[in-house]
Amino acid sequence: MRKTGFGRASAVFFSCILCAFAAERLLPGVVSRDYSATLLCGAMLGCVYVAVRPVLRLATGPIGCLTMGLGSVALDVGILYLCQRAIDGFTIQSPVWALAMSLFVNLICAIAGGFGK
Repeated sequence: MRKTGFGRASAVFFSCILCAFAAERLLPGVVSRDYSATLLCGAMLGCVYVAVRPVLRLATGPIGCLTMGLGSVALDVGILYLCQRAIDGFTIQSPVWALAMSLFVNLICAIAGGFGK
């Protein structure tokens, strides 16, 4: 039987939504005005992680090789700042908190993506 990536993609999408809520509760530098802003941020983050991030990682692959993976971390922090800029009421107070949230989201998405296979 042929397997599709829909299970993995949906697991990553929903884990991004849950990570946005968890990061807002656990990380003091991630602030949200209300639940709708957090939900919107999680949904946008999930869409970007499923649809756009693989293309960007492929395009920035040579830079990732030269920087030993730090280019990928910078890409994830940039995605979080894009979410902050697009959503009114969701704020990341410093690049350190964006890095912490990026690592948190990547860890949870990696675990969820592994179970979605």
